[in-house]
This record gives sequence, C-alpha cells and structure tokens, in this order.
Amino acid sequence: AGQADGWITFYKGSAFLYRSFMKLKTGRWLSAYKDASRGVTNLEEAVAQDSLLYEAYLGIGSFKYWKSTKAEFLLWLPFISDQREQGISMIYQAIEKGEFIRYVGRDQLVWILMDKRDYEEALRLARQNHEAYPQSRFFKWTLAAAAFHSREWELSRMLYEELLQQVQQLPENNHLNEIECLVKIAEISANYQQWQEVYQLADRALRFNLDESVRKRAKNNLNQALTVRKQSEGKI
Repeated sequence: AGQADGWITFYKGSAFLYRSFMKLKTGRWLSAYKDASRGVTNLEEAVAQDSLLYEAYLGIGSFKYWKSTKAEFLLWLPFISDQREQGISMIYQAIEKGEFIRYVGRDQLVWILMDKRDYEEALRLARQNHEAYPQSRFFKWTLAAAAFHSREWELSRMLYEELLQQVQQLPENNHLNEIECLVKIAEISANYQQWQEVYQLADRALRFNLDESVRKRAKNNLNQALTVRKQSEGKI
C-alpha cells in the first residue's frame, strides 16, 4: 500500500508543480511559488511513503535549486538556506535511479547547469538527450542554448536555423519562438562580424505585429534585437 500511496501523492505533487510552471509563464510569481511549495510538500511526503520513488527527487531537487537562486539576496535571513548543491545532487539521483524521468530530468538539469555557468557539463548532457531523440524540438531548444552558452557557434547556429524553419511551419505561430531564433542567430552572426546579416535578422525580429501578451513575453529578446541592430548600423 505504501508504494501505491507514494505514487498517488507523487502525481498530486507533480500537478501542483506543473500548475506553478504555467503560472510562472504568465508572471504570477507569488501564486506560482505557493503552488510549487505545496507540490514539493507532496513530493517529500511521497518519498516518506516510498523511499525508492526517485522520480520525486527531480521536483524536490529543482525546487531547492531555483528557490535558493532566486532568493540569493535573502540568504542572510535565517529561514532561507542555500540548497543549490543539494538540489543538483537530488536531480542526478533522479536521473540515475528513476525509471521514467531520465530524459526530462536531464533536460531540467541542463538549464540549472547553464544558470550555474557549468556550460561544459550542460552541453554534454544536452547532447545525450538530442542524440537519443534527434527529432525532439524540445531537446533541440535545450541543446541550441547549451551550445550558444558554450560558444559552439556553428552548432548553435545550425540548430537555431532548424528551429526557425520548424516554428515558421507551425499552424499556430505567435512569433515568440521565431523572434528568439532570429535574435540568437543575429548574435552569433555578430561574433563573426557579419553585420549585414545581423541587421537583417534583428530587423525581422522587430517587425512582427504582436499581441500585447506576446510582446510582454518577448521583451528581453526584442530589447536584444534593438541592441544588436543598433550595433550593426555603425558597422555596415
């Protein structure tokens, strides 16, 4: 019964974490944090019910890492401790011992390692997922980002160009991912001093007619597009 109860509690906790993730995407930070806390409480309860339920380690470990990272400026307070290394250790355990979450766990770990600036390990793990599922757009995004941060410009450009073609063909394209691809390719081109191409790519990224909600989510990429377009203007 303990094992069955553990899985039920695990799914309940996972549902809270997924809802938290969706709220984060729309900027509802406090509500997202509350859901994440409830989700992790359930996952910790699931591990207490079944100590071999390593799938639960992924959500707990991720929460420990990101909570510590986002609360860096609060670490002097007694109730927030730095649990980043403990979180990473739990995710490695989940990947090695969990039955169902090896690839998604590895993907989450890549983003954490990039945040930690451990780009070499991030790229190694991202390659493993992409090699296992080369058709997965999900894993391709992660590898493109890991290659970009590792300054593997040719690999990153190739992947972002593939992703650009793929997202342009989607029946529902709000241009958000298209903008990200264009800006990343423009930044890579800037490293090669291909200023004409930089200008054209950045200009394309800035010319979409966007819904206000999409414009909000694309804000950082649009600002970057403005920066590199201006940079290129003085070089052409």
